[in-house]
Amino acid sequence: MADPGQNVPSVDEGRRWLRQLTEVIAGWSRGELDRPLPDRRGIADLPSELVELHAGLESARRVLQGQQTDQRLGILHDPLTGLPNRAHFSSLVRGSAARLARHGGDSTMLLLDLDDFRHVNDELGQEAGDRLLQTVAERLASAMRAGDAMARLGGDEFALLLEGTGVEGATCLAERVLASFTVPFSLVGHEVTVTASIGLAAVEPDAMDPAELLRRCDVAMYVAKRSGKSRAAAFEASMDDATRGRLRLAADLRHAPDRDELRLHYQPLFSLESGRVISLEALVRWEHPTRGLLAPGAFIGLAEETGLIVPVGEWVLGQAASEQARLQDLFEPAPGFPVHVNVSARQFHDPGLVEMVAAALDRYGIPPGGLGIEITESLVLDEIDVTVRHLSRLRDLGTIISVDDFGIGYSSLTYLRQFPIDVLKLDRTFIEHIADEVESRVVVRAVIRLGHDLGLSVVAEGVETDDQLALLRDWGCDAAQGYLLSRPLPADQLDDFLHQWDQPSSW
Repeated sequence: MADPGQNVPSVDEGRRWLRQLTEVIAGWSRGELDRPLPDRRGIADLPSELVELHAGLESARRVLQGQQTDQRLGILHDPLTGLPNRAHFSSLVRGSAARLARHGGDSTMLLLDLDDFRHVNDELGQEAGDRLLQTVAERLASAMRAGDAMARLGGDEFALLLEGTGVEGATCLAERVLASFTVPFSLVGHEVTVTASIGLAAVEPDAMDPAELLRRCDVAMYVAKRSGKSRAAAFEASMDDATRGRLRLAADLRHAPDRDELRLHYQPLFSLESGRVISLEALVRWEHPTRGLLAPGAFIGLAEETGLIVPVGEWVLGQAASEQARLQDLFEPAPGFPVHVNVSARQFHDPGLVEMVAAALDRYGIPPGGLGIEITESLVLDEIDVTVRHLSRLRDLGTIISVDDFGIGYSSLTYLRQFPIDVLKLDRTFIEHIADEVESRVVVRAVIRLGHDLGLSVVAEGVETDDQLALLRDWGCDAAQGYLLSRPLPADQLDDFLHQWDQPSSW
């Protein structure tokens, strides 16, 4: 009869083995899955239960290792595109910078941002937006060499690191990438053309840190966007100076309404039938304490970028409403001279705009037709359902709705039929050449005729010559504004001017 103790390991061996096993399992709970199980072969004749436990634990370790590897990959990669994410890209940049410091050479970082990406999500849905990002990743990958690094940083931003390539070579690649975007993207049954802007920055001894390189690329990328989008720009030190200057200007603009530095000038609109002033367009100016009187072009774009356009727009609306109420008391019949206020895209989509207009009308007792809202043609076709709702609510308040700069966008008169608008303002680029270009004359006459067919008033902007004025009057254009008729006037000059033009003209 066999000795029952011969299949049992010695007490010391068994305790040592179990202690080692316990320590390894405790390490696994801390993520130390590379620690192997203690070797059971050193223990003679382990009971079958412990052999099965050992095998089961080893199998579990392999599964957990695979899950840990997948998790690590998930932490380092963007799940939508499979590209390295920001954290992984930063480590790749540090490695490249270290090699550059040891061996010299050139490296360049690129930052790509899609232009107006939100329109794809808004109009075609998130599925289309996701597919666009995946296709962009594929196009970028096809333009790069095997050793280059690429990442999706988040949203619609992609970063590239071209090791061994200077700014000149990287700019050539950037231009090829931008050219590839002229091929439409196929998104959930739609062919969509999307552009991008790219900022570049050289990896230099003072710019080895990934965060600093991305900051420089970001500065250059916004220069590209402000230059018209769908282009690339390389970082220069002067851009930093300009950026700091814009930051200082933004800080000053933040306090401009409270410091009473904003001014409104008013440009009259003239009836081409009677020659009388029929309304005023309010144009904001900024009396900067050190830079003097600034025209809108010097700060409105900055206000848009920073969101300051909302408080600035609120000030403009209140001031214009106050001036309209004052003029209403001076001129009969009411509403006197309607005042039109320009509303930017960011203002228009601000949820408080309609309530702000309603409050201004109520505060100053402005009757229907006393206040006008001017929006651009491109804004009209941005988020159409939302635009129609906002315009309808504004019109219900009694405001006049004008489409400004008409003709430079991509809409058509027949398409505009669904919008609650009252006035089309022909962009000055069409008016400029009507006296000497047949094409311009044909376009302007057609817009006037079709506008009238749709029940809209048509206003010509930028009238600067007698010939332009005569042609527009002959074609039946309703009204005009421009330097030939009057420059924008400060408020303290309005009364005398309006009294002069409150009678029919013999022009």
